[in-house]
Order: sequence, then structure tokens, then C-alpha cells
Amino acid sequence: MHAVAVVGPLPERLLAPAGFRIGVGPEVTATEAPRSWEGAVRALRFAGTSRSDVGPAPVAEEPAIYHSSLGVFEVLARELSGPAIAGIGDLDVLDALAAEPGSGTEMLTTLEVLVQAGSLRAAARELHLHHNSVEVRVARAETALGYGPGETVGRFRLALALTLRRLRDNPA
Repeated sequence: MHAVAVVGPLPERLLAPAGFRIGVGPEVTATEAPRSWEGAVRALRFAGTSRSDVGPAPVAEEPAIYHSSLGVFEVLARELSGPAIAGIGDLDVLDALAAEPGSGTEMLTTLEVLVQAGSLRAAARELHLHHNSVEVRVARAETALGYGPGETVGRFRLALALTLRRLRDNPA
């Protein structure tokens, strides 16, 4: 990990080189730099790894996260370590889906976009896929998960599982 101190405001969205993640701590005075570092590390746990440094990342792989955007999620990054998250059934299912040869990455991206988009059709637009293709992926995930990620409660449960998975895989 590296730290960069910046004077002045940062852009709303930062680009990250391919393979990198960025956590941005709160604005502080120089004497409070350690507090900003801690906030940046917590934000980093939520960041996705950039696949491109050419333009803005899809919402699901947001490589730059501001501590100020975490809100109530900050407590998860502060209090939950990787070992505390290990062994959760929903995460085991997501890991199995992610490990499927040839389709694992697309499956997880589809599920992340579904959570953020709120509907199959909106997710399909974001992914530049026909809604039937997204529906087939979601149906496969539903069978594995044992609940409907397209429904409100299922989408919330999936969102929490994806968040915990990211925290588990990105230790402080």
C-alpha cells in the first residue's frame, strides 16, 4: 500500500490503473494524517480492482472509494476481519459461482450490477446484454443461493453477501 497526500479537492471519480484499487481517506489537517490513513484503508476494503485505466469503471467494479461515501458500511470495515467473515454459507455459494470455469467472473459481475441497478432490465442495460441473458444468469444463481436475488429481500441479502465477500477478500 502507498499513501499520497493531496492539497485541495479531488475529482468526484478517480481513475485507477488496471489492477489497482484506491481508498480515499477523509480530509484532515496534516497532524491528523493517521486518522485519514485509517479511513482510506477502510474505504480500500470496499474498492473493486480496476480492469482498465482508459475510462470510468462499471459501477460493480468501482476501483476508487471515498471514506466519506461509506456511511454505515464503515463499521463493517472497522469491525469485521477476514476470519470473522469466513464460513458464511452465502459467501461459499458466491465463491463456487465465481469459480465456475468460463463464466464465474461474468456471474459475479452480473449479480453485483443487479444489486446496484435494482432490476433485471436495468442490469441488462448496464451490462450491455439482452435481459434474457441476465435472467438466465440470475436464475442459475437463484438455484445455487436458494433465494431470489431479483426480489427486494433477496437483493438485500445478496448485497450484504457481496459486501462481506469483498471485505473478506480485501483485509485491512
